[in-house]
Amino acid sequence: MKESIDLTTEEGGKTPQPLDEVGKETLLALMTSDTKTNAAIKLGIDRKTLYSRMEKYGLRAYLSQLQQEALDTLRMGSIKAAENMVNKIDHRDAKISMEASRDVLDRAGIGVKKESNTNVQVNIMNKLEEDKEKYNF
Repeated sequence: MKESIDLTTEEGGKTPQPLDEVGKETLLALMTSDTKTNAAIKLGIDRKTLYSRMEKYGLRAYLSQLQQEALDTLRMGSIKAAENMVNKIDHRDAKISMEASRDVLDRAGIGVKKESNTNVQVNIMNKLEEDKEKYNF
């Protein structure tokens, strides 16, 4: 994520004002709240006032940009985690290799499901049938 806040772009045809203390408090409340309603409550204002501040300081575009950057970071992290897990399948330690194999299959939805201590059912055929229908092959 960016270290400095870039609010120089125009939003709604208006140039946002530089962040003063009110703008900083508003940004902080928005970034640390689950919803805009909760942000307004934190600030002790109604939602209409919150939306006015967001427009005044150009916070909608900035928050949207932050959200997209966070999602991109999470996507990259999940890709790295998946690659790491798949690479563990070839580990020289058989126990680690087996555990990684199970984890990969489980997360792909085709894992091994234990019906009892002696009976193990592999759901691979069900998954293949679902994928045939889903992807028309």
